Amino acid sequence: MIKPSTPWIRPLNRVTQPRLILFAFPHAGGGASSFHAWTRFVPADVALYAIQYPGRETRIAEVPVGSMQEMIPVLAQAITPFLQRPSIFFGHSLGAMVAFETVQFLAKQKAPLPQHLFVSAARAPHVPVWHEPYHKLPGEQFWQKLKELNGTPTAVFQHPEFKALFEPMLRADFALAETYFKPEPDPIHIPLTALAGMQDTHVALDDVLAWASHTTALFRHHHIQGDHFFIQAQAATVTSILLNYTYSVIGFKSRDQGGSANGLAKNL
Repeated sequence: MIKPSTPWIRPLNRVTQPRLILFAFPHAGGGASSFHAWTRFVPADVALYAIQYPGRETRIAEVPVGSMQEMIPVLAQAITPFLQRPSIFFGHSLGAMVAFETVQFLAKQKAPLPQHLFVSAARAPHVPVWHEPYHKLPGEQFWQKLKELNGTPTAVFQHPEFKALFEPMLRADFALAETYFKPEPDPIHIPLTALAGMQDTHVALDDVLAWASHTTALFRHHHIQGDHFFIQAQAATVTSILLNYTYSVIGFKSRDQGGSANGLAKNL
């Protein structure tokens, strides 16, 4: 198994010969460490590779990405060598948009594709942003919105030096997410599953369900207990949904199925 040597991919567990690779694409402001808790629930023969965007964590010294057009070709090139093995993509919020664009780019390049795309807490590409763009808000209003989303560590809000350090990256990420819009669906041809939080006040359920028009293959959806960041509190449930699909549909059967879901997901 080739070990990732690219800054774009951060392995979160050690699997010498994985039978499946789970690529996890983080939210705006998030880094690869956002998915570290998932290592408790991923089977021993599933490699968990988190995507690391520039401008944070191990890439803190780099300039944040300014556009999808700038990022996707480079990211797709980094991922392609690992797609010879069965794989699935999971993207949360901004990560859903990045993962979707990556699948589209890979398809146009006639490169190998993941077996499934999971999108989480994200409006479909053809759905416009219904609220005032957060990335344009003045200082304290911007930080207040981040508090409401409940996905930024408390320490960042408590220390002005942290806010000064992370604000450019956060604004760049939110700009990337909030300006992403495709008025006409350009569907992919692999199965797609959409996940939504029951208490998510940031993304409407109908906007998540609208992903149905972005695949010509099987579409499914799940409604999960929690707010916009349910993937953290409900890590067992989310990983169970991902891996159970893999077991039942792709035909992959893990030797160690890891943690089990706690029954909080609803298949709508």
